[in-house]
Amino acid sequence: MQAAQPELPMKDVTPKKKAEPEKAAAKKPEQKKAAASPPPEPPAKPKKKGTAVAVSHPQAPAQQKTVLQIIADVAANPNANPATMRELLDMQKEIMADQSKRDFNAAFIALQRDLPSIRRDGKIEIREKVGGERVGKVQQATPYATFNNIMKTIKPLLVKHGFALSFETEPMGERLLVKGRLEGYGHERTTAFPLPAKKPPMTGPSTDDVPKTARK
Repeated sequence: MQAAQPELPMKDVTPKKKAEPEKAAAKKPEQKKAAASPPPEPPAKPKKKGTAVAVSHPQAPAQQKTVLQIIADVAANPNANPATMRELLDMQKEIMADQSKRDFNAAFIALQRDLPSIRRDGKIEIREKVGGERVGKVQQATPYATFNNIMKTIKPLLVKHGFALSFETEPMGERLLVKGRLEGYGHERTTAFPLPAKKPPMTGPSTDDVPKTARK
C-alpha cells in the first residue's frame, strides 16, 4: 500500500474584489476629463471680399457684307433688276466720296501743322499825285508775299502730304477770275478770286505810254 501523501494547501486564484474599486477609482479622473466640455472655438474671421472682376466676352457680331460684295451678289443673279444695280452703285459712290473727303481733311490738318510763316518779299506802294500821276513820295506801303515765294515755300509740303495745286483763269468783264484747285485723296477743294486784267503787250510806242513830261 502506498503511503498517503499529505494534502498541499490550495492557492486562491480568484481575483480579489478589492482591486476593482481601485481600478474604477483610477478611471474616474479620465472619465471626468472626457466629460469636460471642449474650449470655445475662436470666432471665425470675416472673409475678405475678392477683387476679381467678372469679364464678359461678348460674341463677335457676324461679319457684314460690304456694298461691293452685295453688288457682286446682285450682278451674279441673272434675274437682277437693273434699277437696283444703279441704286447700289450710287450708294457705293457716296460711300467712297465720303471716305475720300475724310482722308482729304485729315491730310489737310496735318499739312497746316507743317506750314511755316511765309516771308513777305513784296511791297505795294501808294504815292502822291504829281501832275496827275502818282510819282510823288510814298504815302502808304503794304508788304505782301509774292506768288513765286509762296509756291516755292508750300510746294514741297503739298507733295509731302499728297496734294496737288493748280490754277485756271477765265475773263470776268474787265477782270480775270482766278480759280485755285487743291486736289488729293479723290477729293478737291476750289476757291476763286478776281484780279485786274493786264493790258495786252504793245507792238509799238503809244502816246499813252510816254510820260507827259516828254511830250511836246
